[in-house]
Amino acid sequence: MKTEELWFKKPRLNQAGKADLENFMQENFRLNLEVKELALLTGRSLATFKRDFEKTFRTSPKRWIQQRRLEEAFIMIKEQGKRPSEVYDELGFESFSHFSFSFKQYFGTNPSNIQSSRFIPVMLNQNK
Repeated sequence: MKTEELWFKKPRLNQAGKADLENFMQENFRLNLEVKELALLTGRSLATFKRDFEKTFRTSPKRWIQQRRLEEAFIMIKEQGKRPSEVYDELGFESFSHFSFSFKQYFGTNPSNIQSSRFIPVMLNQNK
């Protein structure tokens, strides 16, 4: 995602000045931000963000973001008929080659293979 296109949904803050982490991440997982930037946007220190994130999602922020993006990519390609070359940038991947490599690691097949097949996703690397 290009920097000039960087828009995020402003989070609602609770009385402690913190955003609802789950809602914020579901609405903004496509943004290509560092974890420390996500922490700031949710009203948390980096350490508190990581602790709260692990509690909420049971995984690290980077891993969850990548998995969420890959799962969304699958839906966009398989159900919405988009081409892999269309979705990688929209979902915040740095490059098409990184997207393709990550997709194949996660699902066990190239993204281009799911458009024309009855492929049923198998998440190979959920616990890595």
